[in-house]
Amino acid sequence: MSILGRLDKAYKNKIKHVETSTNESVNMEDKIDYKSQLKIPIILIVVGIFMNIGGKLVTVTLGLPIFLDTIGTMLVSFLSGYLPGITVAVLSNFFNMIFSETTIYYNPINILIAVLTVFTSRRIKKSWKSHIFYVLLFAFLGGVIGGVISLLVGTVEVTKYNEAIILFLEDKGLSFLASWFVASFLYDLIDKTISYFVVCMFFDLVPNSTYVKFTMTFWHQKPLKRSIIREWENSKKYKSTIKGKVIKVLLPSYFVLAFSSMLIYANLNYRYMLSDKKMEASNLAGIAAGAIDGDSINSYLRDLEQDDSYYETKEQLEFILKEYEDVEILSVYKFMSDGRHVVFDINSLGVTPKRVGSVETFDLNFIPYVNDFLNGNEVKPLLRDNSIIAYQPVFDSNGNCVCYVSIVLSIMDVLRSLLWLSIRFVCIIMGLFILLVIIDVSLSKYMLFYPIEAMSMVIDDFDYNDEYDRQNNLEKLKEVGIKTGDEIEGLYKAFVYATSENVTILEENKRKIELIDDVKKNLIYVVTKILDHKQNGKDERPKIRTEYMEIIMQKMFELGYYKEELTEGFIKDVIYCTPLYDIGKISVSEDILSKNEEELTKEEREEYESHTIIGKDILEDIVSTIPTARYLDEAKKLAIGHHEYWDGSGYPYGSKGEDIPLSARILSVVIYYDEKIMGHEDLDLNLMQAFIDVNSKSGTLFDPLVVDAFMKSEDEIVEMIKRNLD
Repeated sequence: MSILGRLDKAYKNKIKHVETSTNESVNMEDKIDYKSQLKIPIILIVVGIFMNIGGKLVTVTLGLPIFLDTIGTMLVSFLSGYLPGITVAVLSNFFNMIFSETTIYYNPINILIAVLTVFTSRRIKKSWKSHIFYVLLFAFLGGVIGGVISLLVGTVEVTKYNEAIILFLEDKGLSFLASWFVASFLYDLIDKTISYFVVCMFFDLVPNSTYVKFTMTFWHQKPLKRSIIREWENSKKYKSTIKGKVIKVLLPSYFVLAFSSMLIYANLNYRYMLSDKKMEASNLAGIAAGAIDGDSINSYLRDLEQDDSYYETKEQLEFILKEYEDVEILSVYKFMSDGRHVVFDINSLGVTPKRVGSVETFDLNFIPYVNDFLNGNEVKPLLRDNSIIAYQPVFDSNGNCVCYVSIVLSIMDVLRSLLWLSIRFVCIIMGLFILLVIIDVSLSKYMLFYPIEAMSMVIDDFDYNDEYDRQNNLEKLKEVGIKTGDEIEGLYKAFVYATSENVTILEENKRKIELIDDVKKNLIYVVTKILDHKQNGKDERPKIRTEYMEIIMQKMFELGYYKEELTEGFIKDVIYCTPLYDIGKISVSEDILSKNEEELTKEEREEYESHTIIGKDILEDIVSTIPTARYLDEAKKLAIGHHEYWDGSGYPYGSKGEDIPLSARILSVVIYYDEKIMGHEDLDLNLMQAFIDVNSKSGTLFDPLVVDAFMKSEDEIVEMIKRNLD
């Protein structure tokens, strides 16, 4: 069987397989079974939350220095992944507020533990060194990073459990804070060691076959293996991906939202606390104003030496200053057109008090309020340089405003409180922020990233070698089974439809091409029969010589000879056209064709040799008349060149070397060899001698590379000759 015949048989077998497999198409209208995907993970989340709460309840009840409130988080993270693990961490913290309201501030730590646990579960090695490393890492998160949060939110405390360790380390020269951190780390090391090994024990009990059931998924298509997804994402086939772009938009958006929320929260708290502080300053100023005798103010300013009542009043004002830590300055001023006249000046800043009766000119800050002070009107508290200044008028017995009490109240405690509140707010909001990001990314993965990646992976793996491959491409695309219920599903269905239509069209085109090929073969068969009739069967070996050509060309293809010219299409065209190389003999008289070459006269030889040019002309007329007969171009080259020789000794033009068409150079070897063995095919000695004769003409009559391929095809050629002889 020829090479083309074997390929055709293999192709038909493939098509038969495809026609059988296409009956099992994917029904894209099936509903997604979310219940089966989420049932076990949700149950696992609930169990994890109860484990965390139960661990905390047991340790609090027994008064232990550990909490065991991350066992559920670690177990769920081990078994189910990021989203369930972080969900357990955040919700457990909210529920554990029953035991301690400060628990909520440790959301970031528990989330980090969940993330680290997932990371660990996918890379864990069965060695004691790796287990110790991960336990220390978990203890560092809980003891050290958790200690930093305790420090920031003001929950650092000495208990009966860590007191001994702290005192021991302080005796060794460590500071209190360093000693407290060491004690916190040691107790958290105990906590995380117990939690880690309990989780590892549960994890080892889970069979590998059921492990996948614990993973929370939201598949909207045929599920993909994690290894396939990782391999595709690591391939970096594209400079950027939809997943990367969505995350780049999503994370900044959430960051802006969280940051804006923090600013709004801080601003509202600041305004609220500042309002309270202003009210406090006004009340203190009112208390101080009540301790002052308004009828004595003018005498205090007029007399250089004050009486006992002045000092008694001053003592009362100093008492008020000492009682309220935030009061920085307590002053009494009489406002007159030339400035502020000092009556009392008391401060806690260590600054020398101003002399009674001294006058301070109004600065720019007072100009908007001068008329109010001169007229004895009420003035609202003012905010100046991290302080609140409140003024309260003092009246004499006639109801006239004689002076103002000024209280300068520091708002540093407001700023400190605002800082602590902001830190606590960040600790709380960070947990929700990360949880929402994970939820959005997880949903986006299954509803957006994975469907697109699945289509991309299938399309990237498309083969276009033959009809079987195209059918296989369609089946692989159908198997993706995207059911997102949005534009992506619409795009997927449209692409499946387009691919199906394309396969149908290509199948139809293939059948048409096969029909055309049959017409070509039949046409060539008719022409060769005409030639055979004209020559009375002489030299009629077109089929055998075509097989020679096929064997030699395939060998040259394997050896890489003339690889730019010797393509699969070239081989196919030459195989079609080889039987037509002697078509020009139609114009040669039967008398000349019936003679041997030695019997021909000069004129008869010239007529005989003209068959090469006539054959080329006939084929040129056919090609010019029938545009679809371009495949006969090689037939023209075979007709004009099959009697040309490498050294230029052939006819009709005496062409030499690579000026002779490649197909004709191959055919000249075939004709020479076949003529040598005609009638002697059953004698091995003659077959081998003919090979020797061909080899001896390499570089003279024949192309050396063609001869080399011919000699290396000896076994195939001999087998073909024997087969045709049988």
